[in-house]
Amino acid sequence: MGWRINTNNIDQWSIFSSVTDDDIAKFNTQEELLNFIALEEIYKGKKKAIEILMTYPNGWTVNNKRIFMSDEQKHDEYFKWLYSISDHDTYEEYYKAIDNKLNELMKQNEVLKGEING
Repeated sequence: MGWRINTNNIDQWSIFSSVTDDDIAKFNTQEELLNFIALEEIYKGKKKAIEILMTYPNGWTVNNKRIFMSDEQKHDEYFKWLYSISDHDTYEEYYKAIDNKLNELMKQNEVLKGEING
C-alpha cells in the first residue's frame, strides 16, 4: 500500500492511498496527522503480533530449520481473520477488532504458558 501526504501546510492535511486512489483520512492539523500515522504503526505491530500468535512457527527458523506453512489451517485462519477486519466501517471498529483478537490470543497464551514452557 502506498500512502502519500498532501497538505497546504496551514490547515489541511490528508493521506492519499494509491490502493483506493483517494484520500483515506483528512486532518486540520499536522499533529492530528502525526497521531493518526503513529496509531497506524502501533496497530501494524499489533497485527504482526497476532500473525505470530496465530501462525507460529511459520516464518521462523527453529533449530536451524526455516519453517514455511507448518500448519496450513493456522495460516488460513489468520488470513480469514485478517480479511474479516477489513469490513469495518470506521477506524475505531477496526482498531477494536484488532485489540479484541490480540487480547483473546494473549489470554490463550497465558493458559498454555505452563504447557509450552513445561
